[in-house]
Amino acid sequence: MRLASFTLLTLCLPLPAYAQCANDMDCKGDRICVDNACADPTTEATSTTGQPARTPATVTTLTDVDRMELERARSKAGTALGLAAGTVLFGVATAATNNGDPIAPQVLGTITLGLSAVATPIAAGGGKQARRIGRSMGLDVDPDITTVTGWTGYGIGMGLGTVVLAAGLPGAYIDSGLILSLTALGSASAMAMSFDTKAVVLKVEEAGASARIQQPRVQTRFVAGLHPDGGGTIGWVGTF
Repeated sequence: MRLASFTLLTLCLPLPAYAQCANDMDCKGDRICVDNACADPTTEATSTTGQPARTPATVTTLTDVDRMELERARSKAGTALGLAAGTVLFGVATAATNNGDPIAPQVLGTITLGLSAVATPIAAGGGKQARRIGRSMGLDVDPDITTVTGWTGYGIGMGLGTVVLAAGLPGAYIDSGLILSLTALGSASAMAMSFDTKAVVLKVEEAGASARIQQPRVQTRFVAGLHPDGGGTIGWVGTF
């Protein structure tokens, strides 16, 4: 008896590329949908339109500890503003008593220089604290021209102020205009640094408030199969 032999031919035709995704929710994990294909958000990809690929928001929300730290940073800025006001007050008093008893301007000048010496670093510490929190959230707030200006004025003011105070202690006459100029420079540096700190705190708070909260994605698929030792599996599996 002759058995008929058949050969099953498979026709392979090019199939149109299917879309992997319609939006970010169709992709697993943190991958995003770019041109209907799931892509790693850390990859510097470029879409078929020639535009840079989208990346999801990476800034996280603020924790209670972060909010407390930002309040401390804001408080440091406020303290520095108070010290700047004290610098102006004692600086003007130093200039006003410059033509009288030499002891009074020496004492007042020392207090003025001391207030100016601590005001700017305190404000800068608050700004550094706020920037650190921003970086931990995924937000990079680099120092700008305000910070550079504050530190530059602080360095010049402290250097000249120390020289002037050292010259005035033995009884040398110091022009009142110079005293007022150094007072203005020291207080302005502290105020510039304070405003910078407040701006950074506000920016971090706004970014934390508007940060996208990642929602868990539900993905399921149908599975069916036989086990070698008998039995089988059929049903739906997924991640929740």
